[in-house]
Amino acid sequence: MNSILRVWAIFVVSLKRLEAQRGLAVASLLGIFFATAVTMSIPLYADGVYQRILNTEVKKKGELGRPPFAFMFRHIGAWSGPVPLQQLALVDQYLTTQVVGDLGLSPKLFVRYLQSDIMRLYPATTNSYSGLDKLLEWVSFGVLNDFEEHIKLIEGTMPAQFNRDNETPVEVLVSEELATETGLNVGEVYVTVTEYKAEQTTITTQIPVRISGVWKPKDPTEIYWFYSSDALSTVFIFPEASYLGRVVPTQSDKVYVGVWYYVMEGDKVHSSEVPRLLGKIKDARAREVNLLPTLRLDKSPEELLSSFQRSANSLTLFLYAYLVPILGVTLTFIGLVADMVTSQRRNEIAVLRSRGATLIQVVGMAAVESILLGLVGLALGMPEAQAIASFFSRAISFLNFTGTTQIYAEITLNAVRFGLVAVGVALISMIVPTFGAA
Repeated sequence: MNSILRVWAIFVVSLKRLEAQRGLAVASLLGIFFATAVTMSIPLYADGVYQRILNTEVKKKGELGRPPFAFMFRHIGAWSGPVPLQQLALVDQYLTTQVVGDLGLSPKLFVRYLQSDIMRLYPATTNSYSGLDKLLEWVSFGVLNDFEEHIKLIEGTMPAQFNRDNETPVEVLVSEELATETGLNVGEVYVTVTEYKAEQTTITTQIPVRISGVWKPKDPTEIYWFYSSDALSTVFIFPEASYLGRVVPTQSDKVYVGVWYYVMEGDKVHSSEVPRLLGKIKDARAREVNLLPTLRLDKSPEELLSSFQRSANSLTLFLYAYLVPILGVTLTFIGLVADMVTSQRRNEIAVLRSRGATLIQVVGMAAVESILLGLVGLALGMPEAQAIASFFSRAISFLNFTGTTQIYAEITLNAVRFGLVAVGVALISMIVPTFGAA
């Protein structure tokens, strides 16, 4: 209880001292206010400039075609060989359920694409499928989520699900381009032929297919098309159940192509979040390699963000170098005011010590005064720092602030940290003279 009363006494006496010496208290407050405003204006200005640069780079990349915050994870069998379905399932679970949380971004679009090996396509009336004389085309089977929402059926219907009957033709969709070039018609039956090696033996399998419909993209420029829609012209699109139940078993239970494509909400990514986001992309890349060494993150905003980060670092160093002399002058002013305050209180401090006040109590009163002034100065300095940063952004040449383009200076945690550092240094400048006098 005595300790609480001592602390309360220090607080009460500190308030009375501030009230008794209003002029010096206001002078100290002005020094802290100016120090915090100038100190915080630098990171605020830097953040505003960085954000404008980042938004410009994002917009520029978006105009080139692919969205700037697009992520494409791919396994290409032609480069590294097919992957067993069981191993792919672990990768698929991570990329469809966990990677969004690891990246910390909100998905705008997700596309998942699986594709079989390339097969030969023949008319069903052909007696022999070993030669290439009656070959219609090289095709493959593919699975694409939400496909029906982004296409227009020219004729026919969507393919039916696999019914576990290996004799019944698999229903598939064909592109308008393939149907035009090869003469494929809705309702007709064809045969796909593929070969794979198993235990030094070449196994040939045949899958009858029926054309259920002909499609074309609603909008070929839509962000849904992770590849150009023309790249799917020779792919038979059908339900995933048909792919897993009918096609994969004929290809030694292996998948040849897997693509997981995300378009993330990157418009709200702040410049201060770039280093953290780069770290998360690096971690996701390492995680995918552990799950499947042949999986690659081929498309991501990593290059864009890294380039931005390099330019941001150089600008930060320049601005902080500019800050040092200004902050030095401000702290010198605060120190002079603190010396004046201490000089006026020397007799008071001597009386307090002679009547039993400890060094901690005397210094504690000065610390409480400084902390109160520091908190008020920090609160008043925040809006002023925003005004200074916005004013600096209008500069177009030396001492010419007639520019019309302004940045939005938003109070950030980084700016508050710098403000607290300025307050801390000011507090030390105010407390040290009292410590010496006591």
